[in-house]
Amino acid sequence: MTRRALNSPTPVCEGQGTLLNSRPSDGAILDSAASFRISQVGTARFFPSERFARQASEAFAEHARRIRERVPGADVRHVGGTSVPGLLTTGDVDLHVRVEPADFLEARSALYDLYEPLYQDRWRESAYFFDPDSDPRVEVALTEIGNIDDLHHGEAWRRIADDPHLVERYNALN
Repeated sequence: MTRRALNSPTPVCEGQGTLLNSRPSDGAILDSAASFRISQVGTARFFPSERFARQASEAFAEHARRIRERVPGADVRHVGGTSVPGLLTTGDVDLHVRVEPADFLEARSALYDLYEPLYQDRWRESAYFFDPDSDPRVEVALTEIGNIDDLHHGEAWRRIADDPHLVERYNALN
């Protein structure tokens, strides 16, 4: 699993065994949260998604509006940790933008004008972006409908949201 330092689009560690300390770096105990020291770059703190519900909803509405203005046929969904009640999350807002394969290049260009690119070396039938000025942090995954990333960003989150046992298992990872 790749983890990023807070407010950084750059992965700081990959794979298992990268969680070095189960307490915040200042030694404080967090109420209803999980916290991990990641490498020597930063600390990611996880809280129940309800803590971020209002901000996440507002960010989703604003960014979905922007995206739909530029990519009118897009299916824009709120996915990720802030989209599922009870999930532990850092509070970032993940948007999944789905388009038909024939519309992908035009949609990618439109999102490139709106956001900063992420992981460009991985762009094929998917592209990734973030808004460096947003608070909470907003990340966007653009996928062609029906590809593997479309399933990952859509079906996987739907299954987690629909199954309390999967919510528990997901939270145990954090």
